[in-house]
Amino acid sequence: MNNQAQRVATAAVGIPLAAVVVWNGGLPLVLVVALIAWLGTRELFDLAERTGVRALRRVGMLLAALVPLVTWLVTTPLERSLNPVEGFVASVLAPLWLLVACAVLVTTGRELGRLPARPAQATRVARTPTS
Repeated sequence: MNNQAQRVATAAVGIPLAAVVVWNGGLPLVLVVALIAWLGTRELFDLAERTGVRALRRVGMLLAALVPLVTWLVTTPLERSLNPVEGFVASVLAPLWLLVACAVLVTTGRELGRLPARPAQATRVARTPTS
């Protein structure tokens, strides 16, 4: 099977499946979003490592997958007891724990020597005079 046929076959199965998952929502949608977040973060860390960046790979991938799960777990019980505006605010504020976790990781990474104490200085590129 050539590349084009493989793409068409994948889309023929994947698009209706994605539509059903999105339509039904709930935990299956959250799990798909968590999987996509995990895969995207893995790809980002792969690209970063090729350029020499030492990332906290396992922790970053775990946090990326946990954001949709924790947001869903926190906001699902609140949906029944809050009005729509309060529910929206709760769903926006729920992932703030990730910001705190990232701050802790950056601080801990600096203490462990995995991150530089200060941001890297920009390097100047020497220009050669043109004649």
